[in-house]
Amino acid sequence: MNLVAGKSYWFAASGCPRMGNIRIAVTKAGKTMKSDEGHQPSICVKVETTGSYSIRVKALSLTRSSSWGSIDSALSDSNCASQ
Repeated sequence: MNLVAGKSYWFAASGCPRMGNIRIAVTKAGKTMKSDEGHQPSICVKVETTGSYSIRVKALSLTRSSSWGSIDSALSDSNCASQ
């Protein structure tokens, strides 16, 4: 996705009750800028250069003996970097 220099963005993910840890990461040109792991990970990123970034959300584990789970993720423009 295209992000704009000088703006900050908030990214979050959450899993269903079966979901264990989740990783969310923001990358540019294959390099991770910021990441977080947990049941409800979230990160704030202030972008220094306008361009194309990848937001990756990955299930790391399940909490029960089930072969499936679900993840929901969200993003928004934010002033989180100024706090």
